[in-house]
Amino acid sequence: MSGLMPVGSLLTLAEVQQRLAALRVELQRLERDQAVFARAFHTYVAQAVYDILVEDEARLAAEPTLELALCDPPGRSVRSTDLDGRSNPASCAGGPWEILDL
Repeated sequence: MSGLMPVGSLLTLAEVQQRLAALRVELQRLERDQAVFARAFHTYVAQAVYDILVEDEARLAAEPTLELALCDPPGRSVRSTDLDGRSNPASCAGGPWEILDL
């Protein structure tokens, strides 16, 4: 994962914006498709989620961010081989690591 990550958030601003775009497409589809079962309910739920994400987008845009860098090359998985827990698996530096080709 690479990008600007708001402090204390699980999603980046770009991820929230992608979800908003997907919800806009879904709301447009629901508007056009008269054959959708429980269309009013689906529209209500999609609009409620959209409204919450708009609030999240505004909050994330105002928060300080951390630059995240990808530690391992794409297509590879890294796992700690240190069983006594001395190394920090969240850190890119230090500790014995095993590179697994995917």
